[in-house]
Amino acid sequence: MALKIFPDDRSLSLSSFSSISLYEKLSLFPKKCYNCQVPLPFFDIPIDNGEISEDLSYLDLTCCNCKHPHFVDSNNIRLLECILSPDEDHNAGYTETEIEDLWQCIEIEHEEYLLNIQTEYEEILQNIKTEYEEILQNIKTEYEEILPNIKTEYEELSQNIKIECEELSRNIKTEHVELAQNIKTENEVVRNIKTENEVVRNIKTENEVVRNIKTENDEVAQNVKTEKELTQNIRSFMIC
Repeated sequence: MALKIFPDDRSLSLSSFSSISLYEKLSLFPKKCYNCQVPLPFFDIPIDNGEISEDLSYLDLTCCNCKHPHFVDSNNIRLLECILSPDEDHNAGYTETEIEDLWQCIEIEHEEYLLNIQTEYEEILQNIKTEYEEILQNIKTEYEEILPNIKTEYEELSQNIKIECEELSRNIKTEHVELAQNIKTENEVVRNIKTENEVVRNIKTENEVVRNIKTENDEVAQNVKTEKELTQNIRSFMIC
């Protein structure tokens, strides 16, 4: 079994504790864990048969949130014994009613603490829900804004690709026609060169014929000259 309390790590004497008001007594209990700083943490203290354990010298109080241990000194133990003990000789002058009032105040603070936690939880949950809805709406809005742009860019890109393909096809066709024409022209040039070469060969042949004719003419002329000389010699011989 465990009792929920707010331990205090400050040293108190019973005389000084008995001389302060109930509100001041409540203010002595810590408002937050010394380690995790959670507001109004509770700690578990073991009790036996409705009474706090006799030997609390090595008792550690553990935060129910972060499980951080808080070691209890002797004055705090006496304070706990004073508050929890039904014996008026050990309650530092407090009546049972005052002790009950003290625990009632602690319980009220506990309920307020739980209520605050629940309220904060609901507020945080609502904030998360609101932020989620806002983020979802923003995503939806951005999606709706981006989608037409993507569609427009896609259509523009598709149209540009189509235009570029048509231009490329026309250019390829034009280049093909030009290349075919150039090949045809080059073939014509080759044929002309071949014809010219044939003409040159023919001219060369004709020149050879002319030279042959000239040679024959020279030979005929030489023969005629020789015949004239022979005839002249015959005439001279006959005269003699």
